[in-house]
Amino acid sequence: ESITIGSDSSKNIINIYYTKKNDLSYTVNYIEKGTTREIAESKTVNNVTFGTEIVSSSEAISIPGFNYDSAEKTSIIIGIGDNVINLYYTRRDNLTYKVKYMEKNTTTEIFDEKNVINVRFGTEVTAIAEKIDIDGYVYDSASASVMTVGVNEAENVLILYYTRRTDLSYTVNYIEKGTTKNIAESKTVRNVTFGNVVVSEEEKITIEGYNYDSAEKASITIGTGDNIINLYYTKKNDLSYTVNYIERGTTNVLHDPKVVSGRTFGEVISSENEVIEINGYNYDSANVETLTISTGENVINLFYTKKNDLSYRVNYLEKGTEKVLKDAKIVDKKIFDETINSIEEKVEINGYNYDSVNPETITIGTDESKNVINIYYTKRTDLSYTVNYYEENTTTKVAESKTVNGQTYLSSVTENAIDVVGYDKVNPTNKTIVIGVEGNVINFYYTKRKDLSYRVNYLEKDTNKVVAEAKVVEGQEFKAEITERAIDVNGYDKVAPTIQSITIGVEENIINFYYTKKNNLSY
Repeated sequence: ESITIGSDSSKNIINIYYTKKNDLSYTVNYIEKGTTREIAESKTVNNVTFGTEIVSSSEAISIPGFNYDSAEKTSIIIGIGDNVINLYYTRRDNLTYKVKYMEKNTTTEIFDEKNVINVRFGTEVTAIAEKIDIDGYVYDSASASVMTVGVNEAENVLILYYTRRTDLSYTVNYIEKGTTKNIAESKTVRNVTFGNVVVSEEEKITIEGYNYDSAEKASITIGTGDNIINLYYTKKNDLSYTVNYIERGTTNVLHDPKVVSGRTFGEVISSENEVIEINGYNYDSANVETLTISTGENVINLFYTKKNDLSYRVNYLEKGTEKVLKDAKIVDKKIFDETINSIEEKVEINGYNYDSVNPETITIGTDESKNVINIYYTKRTDLSYTVNYYEENTTTKVAESKTVNGQTYLSSVTENAIDVVGYDKVNPTNKTIVIGVEGNVINFYYTKRKDLSYRVNYLEKDTNKVVAEAKVVEGQEFKAEITERAIDVNGYDKVAPTIQSITIGVEENIINFYYTKKNNLSY
């Protein structure tokens, strides 16, 4: 079609008519907002008419895991170029996932499952990040090393597998009941598996001196903390000890052993408290100061020594009278059970002869009233006494001494002074002595008689005619020496000797002087 150009420009119009192209197309891209990542296959819409306005939001589709957010442009007008609608999506952040903690090879959940909410779609959850420490367990593996959170929440499950720890241990304590005292070295059992159940009583042991009593708990389940089994024991109380009483340095048993039953293990016995009095012995020492009761032989040996401060008495007696002849002898520092031979205590006692002993021996005991030796004596019968007759104040015997044998000691003897010619007895004339072993002497004393006289005769020789009166001298002392001279007699001559001496005796004391007649007389 054509037109002719005229002056009326309003009519100089050529109208050329077009029709809109309808073979155009547009493409819708589904992009994760903030990225260039397409999250769904692009959509191409063909046979679209040119100039058609396409509202972008109308092209939004549901994409799992995403929420429509916005469009690059609110709308587009279809042109002949690239008609592109970019729709932006954001990931859903209201999803959830679970993490389960399972014991490997079991259906046992060992920890509360973890529920995570408001999770963004596509979030990658790694097993290593979800691994936690679970008491008693060691992480082993997972159902997946990485889990991507999807829209099917039933599938958003990550399972972490654990195995029980096998490096655990438990300790068994052996305790005296009612105390905190450990009575045996604690036992530690290693490489024990978590959760294992240990029956306490199966851990009991034999402990010397104790009886098993009970356990704090019947059993324990192995955990990661202190796995402790406390087993309680009571001391044995059916034990005994023996006390022996022995003479020190010997094997002599001095007393029946003492056995004490019903003793408790570990009980301490003081040896000193076991000391007893044993007749004749002093306690000396013990093999131990204290004895701790054990399950073996519990023995206390107490040692004694013989008393050495004892004494015995020796009596010296007259047989048949029990008269004490000598102060008793006390012998000290004697040893218990020592044997004394009685005869060895015999002594000489003046005036007595040993006779016998009773008993022949004694054994030293503690009753000193019984430690007695009686030694018997009899009086001597072989003694003598002498009677002397002396002139008073001299040692001159006036008569032969008299000795009397066969005298008994301490017997009483009486003697009378004898008559001695020429002497007078001096009082006392009667004496008594008690016979001793010596010095048995009775001395009687005499004085010479002073009532004697002598006569001097003057006689004619051959005729004995008295030629002069006799001279009589009184008051003469016995044994006095008298000297007389012949007197002159008228008509007579003295005949020699003219001097004579005599010793005064008790008989006639006469001196005779003889004379002869003178023959030269004249008449």
